Parts: sequence; C-alpha cells; structure tokens
Amino acid sequence: EGRVLRALETYYLTGEKPSVLRARSRSVPTPYNSLYFCLNYKDREILYNRINRRVDLMLEAGLAEEASEYFALSPENTSAQAIGHKEIAAFLKGEITLEEAADNLKKATRHYAKRQLTWFRRNEKINTVWCDTFNGIDEMTDFAADIIEKSEIYKAGEALE
Repeated sequence: EGRVLRALETYYLTGEKPSVLRARSRSVPTPYNSLYFCLNYKDREILYNRINRRVDLMLEAGLAEEASEYFALSPENTSAQAIGHKEIAAFLKGEITLEEAADNLKKATRHYAKRQLTWFRRNEKINTVWCDTFNGIDEMTDFAADIIEKSEIYKAGEALE
C-alpha cells in the first residue's frame, strides 16, 4: 500500500512514472568517486555471535517499547515490515513470547547479513576486510589505509592539491 502511494505521489509531482525516473537516474554516471569496504569474518560464528549480542542490546535498550509506540502511531506503515519491528509485532500481538521474537529477530538479521555479504562478493569494487585476521583495530585500520593510499581515488585527490 505504501509503495503504491509513493508511486502515485511521484507521478503526480513529476508527471513521470517511477520506473522512468529510475532508468534516467541510472543512465547518468555518478559524480562521486567511491571506495567501498566490506567488514566480514572468516569465522562466520563470530559474525553470528555479534549479531545475536546486538539484538540482545537492542531489546535491553527498549526495542519492544519503541516498536509498540511506533505501531500505535502508524500500524500500516511499510516500515512496520522492517527487520526488528516485524518480529516484535508478533510479540506485541501476543502470538509469541519475547524470547521467541528475539530468536526470530536474530535469525532474520543473520539471513539479512548473509544476503548483504552475497551482494558484496559479487561487486568487484568492494574491498573486503576480514576482521578476525587482525590483532586489533590499529592493524585493521592500517590495512584499510593502505588500500585507500593505493587507490586511484586517493591518487586523484593528491593530484588536485
């Protein structure tokens, strides 16, 4: 429902279908020089444990209360299907326990992370930083800095100075 409304708003504001606007946007090269990094773990369990801990912290910080307030204000909004709110909604409706909602949220987040990593692997412009292969943040940032300094973007920036 929300997407249809946005599409209609776009059409009435611009006089063009969203698909036409997207196609035109993609045909124009970006004016920005970008360098992409993907933070990943060779040991997938480390990533999953970090995701699980992050969900626990979000719940401790009041995710269920935030979602409850949000649904009271805007129950039909598209973002109600976002990871986090969707899983908590079942708890708020009394369909599952908070522990089950947390488990569902952890699982959904792990699946989302897996999809992101698949997308990153397909993009050859991505520089992967394997976080669990470094002894601390200093080593990791030195590694990333070396990539930046060797990049064409960095060299182009130096030429402008």
